[in-house]
Amino acid sequence: MLLISRERPRARGEGLAAAPDHTFLSVADTGADTVTVIDIPTGTRHATVPVGAQPEGVAVSPR
Repeated sequence: MLLISRERPRARGEGLAAAPDHTFLSVADTGADTVTVIDIPTGTRHATVPVGAQPEGVAVSPR
């Protein structure tokens, strides 16, 4: 089993995207209207970004 985060989800994750260096995972949280950024090595929430109504996907740029 892969443990991504030890934190309890606040909404339903609808889309995932990992940073090219695999340090962060972005999750579109449809019910919360946010994108949550998870620090993969520590399994903790790095940021929660308000993005508007019901995000359904996320993409990460290599920049």
